[in-house]
Amino acid sequence: MFYDPIYLKMFPGIFVSMNYKFYEAYLEVFKYIEFYISKELNNNYDKIKWETFTTDYEGALFKSLKNTFENIKDLNHNGCLSII
Repeated sequence: MFYDPIYLKMFPGIFVSMNYKFYEAYLEVFKYIEFYISKELNNNYDKIKWETFTTDYEGALFKSLKNTFENIKDLNHNGCLSII
């Protein structure tokens, strides 16, 4: 999510559609995102001020996030729950 100070709102930043929800599939997606962000920021990726992240409570998703983004344990986690 990204905060827009003009509209004072949060907006989703990344959407990923996946066929499989396995640890390895999530890991591949997050490694690509990390690489792309780092490349676009000219390897100044560590200068982004991360504050929070939002996920559902899927174990494979959370495990792959922790293994991709080292500082995630220092962030606030907002959980979401979908009821259909």
